[in-house]
Amino acid sequence: MVKDKDLRLRDEEFDEYKPLFMEEIFIVNLYGTDEEIELFYKLLQKSDDIDNQVIMVNLIENIKRKYLTKMNWLCCEGCQHFSICRINWYRGEKKLERNCCSLCNNYKQCREKFKIDKNQNHGPKHSHS
Repeated sequence: MVKDKDLRLRDEEFDEYKPLFMEEIFIVNLYGTDEEIELFYKLLQKSDDIDNQVIMVNLIENIKRKYLTKMNWLCCEGCQHFSICRINWYRGEKKLERNCCSLCNNYKQCREKFKIDKNQNHGPKHSHS
């Protein structure tokens, strides 16, 4: 019989946790260019660095947008993270498009609206706020 205390994780076990980035690895290897794959694995070597995480998220979101969702809407005030989003700030600093991304809680609804809009209007680029 296992005692209750044996089933609980100790705090130091949480310090050992490292995300696996399995979805990201799959996406970058399946859809990424050679340059994107090389950049991803370089960033992955120091995945605990917040700046690397921001660049990785931006990279994966761009790959998903280009090859999977084709969603070209811009991030808007409908996103609960809009004003504090590190991804949005990073894109602004680098003068990149601030596209809507899957980190937003409203992304699924926006994605559905985008599909309808795309089918009806062939999707001109616009914000959806």
